[in-house]
Amino acid sequence: MANVLFSSCQKTQSSRTEVAMGTVCTVSLFEDSSNKLYDKIFTELHRLENLMSNTIPTSEISRINQNAGFEPVKISSDTFTVLSCALEIAKLSDGAFEPTIGNLVELWNINAIINDETGSILPQIPSQKEIENALSKTDFTKLILDEKNQTAFLTQSGMKLDVGGIAKGYATDCIVSILKEEKISSALIDLGGNIYAYGYKNPLEKTPWKIGIKNPLNPTGSPIEIIQCENSSIVTSGVYERYFEYEGKIYHHLLSAKTGFPENNDLLSVSIICNNSMLCDALSTACFILGK
Repeated sequence: MANVLFSSCQKTQSSRTEVAMGTVCTVSLFEDSSNKLYDKIFTELHRLENLMSNTIPTSEISRINQNAGFEPVKISSDTFTVLSCALEIAKLSDGAFEPTIGNLVELWNINAIINDETGSILPQIPSQKEIENALSKTDFTKLILDEKNQTAFLTQSGMKLDVGGIAKGYATDCIVSILKEEKISSALIDLGGNIYAYGYKNPLEKTPWKIGIKNPLNPTGSPIEIIQCENSSIVTSGVYERYFEYEGKIYHHLLSAKTGFPENNDLLSVSIICNNSMLCDALSTACFILGK
């Protein structure tokens, strides 16, 4: 993920942090910092989470998974937009970004392991048979989207979507839309490392933001690169973000839909920068899996 570097000449007027979209989300406003605007932003985040979380049984993603192999599911325009982009990037990257990777994600259970503070969820490596079974239910070509009827359908029973690699990016773009509607000119959005530098650090002088990219070999140390930007999203996928250690080996969360294991190539992290956070989110994963 990226670090936000604040200049010494400008203080954050206010910020709010809540857990949403399965991560810690912080929005910092430099103008209208009213509770009403923060409420609007975080209400939107929770609404999107309720649509796209695969851990909420009533979400649209969960309902698509529950109806895999049976029937298409009517979905909102938000979920349809996310799945359409996910499918586009999957095709573009030949499955390096894979929205139907849900079974594999559940099998490795990496997020649960690293978030478990009780020590009750012990790290373990799935067997080859378990991985092959999960891979047999992983195939983006079996995700059928019907634009006219606004439906999504997994054609094979037992398949599962997981949009964790793109939904935060879409949520970030939705917050940007709210900021535009409210005519805000300066803000920082951080959804679990999905950064959006909105407007300018100093709108009057058109001073760009400075965003630090973490050094994957020393994530808590000095940034490896500092990016100057405005109205841009910066999303990083790296081996140091979410992982567990088992018998002296590191297993990170960036899973290959080809092998079923965490991708093992020459890359430690990939950062994508553009004005569309949903694209940044999906492409950072795709490019990491694809390799140098």
